Amino acid sequence: MAVATRQAYRSQPRTGASIRSKPKRRGTLSVAWALLGWWPLTPLGLAVGGGLAALLKWVALPKQDRVLTALALCGLAVEALTLVNVVLMAAWLRVRPLGTNASSLRSEACVPFRTGYRLGWAAWNPLVRIEVRWRSPSNATTEFVAERGRLVEHVTAEVRGTAETVVRRFVVADVLHLSRVRFDRSQASSVAILPARGPLARPDVLPQFVSGDQLGHPSGRPEGDLIEMRRYAPGDPLKLVLWKLYGRTGRLLVRTPERAVSPSAATLAYFVAGLADEASAGVARGLIENGALGNDVTFRADGAPATTRAPGEAVNQVVRSVEARHQSGAGLASFLDEGEATGIRACILFVPSRPGPWLDRVATAIAARPGPVRVFVGVDGLRPASTRARLHDLLVHNGAGANQGESVNVVNAAAHRLEAAGAIVRVVDRVSGRVFRPEDLLAVGMPVVREQGVQL
Repeated sequence: MAVATRQAYRSQPRTGASIRSKPKRRGTLSVAWALLGWWPLTPLGLAVGGGLAALLKWVALPKQDRVLTALALCGLAVEALTLVNVVLMAAWLRVRPLGTNASSLRSEACVPFRTGYRLGWAAWNPLVRIEVRWRSPSNATTEFVAERGRLVEHVTAEVRGTAETVVRRFVVADVLHLSRVRFDRSQASSVAILPARGPLARPDVLPQFVSGDQLGHPSGRPEGDLIEMRRYAPGDPLKLVLWKLYGRTGRLLVRTPERAVSPSAATLAYFVAGLADEASAGVARGLIENGALGNDVTFRADGAPATTRAPGEAVNQVVRSVEARHQSGAGLASFLDEGEATGIRACILFVPSRPGPWLDRVATAIAARPGPVRVFVGVDGLRPASTRARLHDLLVHNGAGANQGESVNVVNAAAHRLEAAGAIVRVVDRVSGRVFRPEDLLAVGMPVVREQGVQL
């Protein structure tokens, strides 16, 4: 039976990795690369075949050794059989229809999803091994699961993103590794991988007040109910003069109104893409889909052409923002200007957990804003950035899939920079759902060593 092997990839994506399709080779190079994949003999197969042919020509036939002749001929026959079997199987997989079940795929990062592609009877050929992996979208793990006697493809994507074409790489080899054929097949299929949400708590809506008559404003500006007083000035209406007080004291005072405000649910929300933004993307998706941002939220993500109020489109913007990591908050200033022009000043930001080019842009954009700003920093676990922890990482190899979490000092560096710009920062652990204040991070795990150059 053919063995559909599971491709081993790192569970943690590479720095800056995304679901974007790999650039295609073009021209003569692409044709040469495709033809080279159909060369059936492996280095081992060439060595074995050349050795058997040399044994037959220069040893067995000149000495008329029937035993060596039989062994050489049998070996060459076995290799020829495996080569023909591999080539025929690869040719059948190359022309076999891929099916129409995967016209539109939508799943969540790190969650296996069924594509509907089947290997067919080729999976039960005992003389070959068939490996299938996705080249586009990248950063995905494939395996075939038995369902009612058939092997069906299941894929697990590591990061969010979208793609319009699925490119599979097929590698067909015999069990002796003497022959192998490699080729790619493309399939028009819309793939959307959403960021994992995790167990997120529902935070309070960011408060914002506009002019109204429900609440008294602490600044006491002249708006609202007539409960304050001041000295009379030329031009004040005489109907506001306190005549009884004037008759008793001789002081001419007038009533003045207190400023009043009303709470407003209108809020701005912006997602900043960048390195280590996958956890923040999951936090943003969870709050959007749960309605925690309110019913009157104007949302935009890096790389999006326009703002949106629809939760579905907001989630799609977060997914597509993986392609705009090089911008990293470049559109935040203009987004805040548009919101302030409509009277909305309160803003919620979702930012990566690691400092980068986005940090100065975001801090500069929010420093000059009069409205309140709340920042959510998403992490997948936290680890203390102590000397002992760094020495342990150097001496002990935890494997590619070990989840060490984000360094507390790294998160603190970004959080304190944003707090200095006037933002209210909250660190959200997507794994546990806990919410931390920056000053509470020092209590996470082992004590944190204050490193030179990092403000804690």
